[in-house]
Amino acid sequence: QSEPAGDGISFKAKLFGVEELDESGKDQVCLDAMTRLKAFVKSKKESKQKIRITFTSSGVNLIDESTQMSLGFHEIERISFIIPDPKDKRTFGYIYEEKNDRHQFWAFKTEGAVCAALVVSELNRILEIAFEQSNNNQE
Repeated sequence: QSEPAGDGISFKAKLFGVEELDESGKDQVCLDAMTRLKAFVKSKKESKQKIRITFTSSGVNLIDESTQMSLGFHEIERISFIIPDPKDKRTFGYIYEEKNDRHQFWAFKTEGAVCAALVVSELNRILEIAFEQSNNNQE
């Protein structure tokens, strides 16, 4: 279930994992990474890590549900590509650009009735607002 969280929206998900990419912003590269991460988690026969994802105007906050520890904060301007899994309506991922120009693909599965298409749409909306604000600040 999604709920307001300060100036953002928060929802529960499971983390498939993170994979380093050689390139950014390619559909097939991301889908291949998502497939590998899902297969790896399935092969371990362990539960996926339960997390809470909060989208705000400044970024994406990832919190471990069991420990309440932060897994990281991804600044909105460093998220370069968002993609839903065409084979699973609750799975999506995005590319986060580290400060050292490394590209990480993060893959998630939403919980409950939250559809990945809604999550992707909301994150795209936040990215567009941040881009518009950035352009307005430069003028």
